[in-house]
Amino acid sequence: FNIDSTDLCVGDSLYLESISTADAIVSWQFGDGNSTDLRNPVYAYDAPGTYTLSHVAFGCGYDSIGIQVEVNQRPIASFEIEEGLCLGDTIVFTNTSNAPNSTWNFGDGTELNVESPSYRYSNTGNYLVRLTASNKNCKDTLEEIVSVSEPPIFEIELPDTICTGSPTDLRVMVDRGYSRYSWDFGDNTRGSGRLVRHTFLENGRLDISVEVENSEGCIVQKMGEIMVLPTPEAEFAVDAFSLCTPSEIEFINTT
Repeated sequence: FNIDSTDLCVGDSLYLESISTADAIVSWQFGDGNSTDLRNPVYAYDAPGTYTLSHVAFGCGYDSIGIQVEVNQRPIASFEIEEGLCLGDTIVFTNTSNAPNSTWNFGDGTELNVESPSYRYSNTGNYLVRLTASNKNCKDTLEEIVSVSEPPIFEIELPDTICTGSPTDLRVMVDRGYSRYSWDFGDNTRGSGRLVRHTFLENGRLDISVEVENSEGCIVQKMGEIMVLPTPEAEFAVDAFSLCTPSEIEFINTT
């Protein structure tokens, strides 16, 4: 008989052709408890293992022949990725397949033969990521779209020095709107918004930071410094309060 393969996967169709004498009655024993009297059957094993496939021809007597068939477990390709992927991020692809061999295609011309790769795209866009999980002659493929977004682009506008107690404007300079602006004023207080007004009550050098997030979940943080100076208090003294003219008065600056 002819057989198209002796090394196949669970669920694969096995094509058999009897070349026994034309008028012979034939029988097939698949080694898993199943059999058929069809002359040229198509069969699929539903469990991995090594099976003895037997072919018997009956006529004036009978003849039989057997062969070993290796049936391998069919792999299932699967993987997990992070959400909110941004340009410049290192993306971790976690392989959850049940196969020992993996081939990754990242959709930008790059292929890797590793289990769970880390990868960084050089441009924004949508990429078709393909994982091929293989086990001997058996393989399975899973494809998913990975969207790499542009992170927020902005600058922050801060004054170099301010005085305590004076309301101060802090601004995010952008050419488009973003979904979140979160400020840390460096004095244990916070604020939100593209333009904020804050009153600093203590003097000293403060580290100011702002986080900007876009609708794709990309977050960028930038920092700056502000020197907060104590607000001066003007005072003076006069050495006399009642004088006759002409007289010389001395004003003493006690600021």
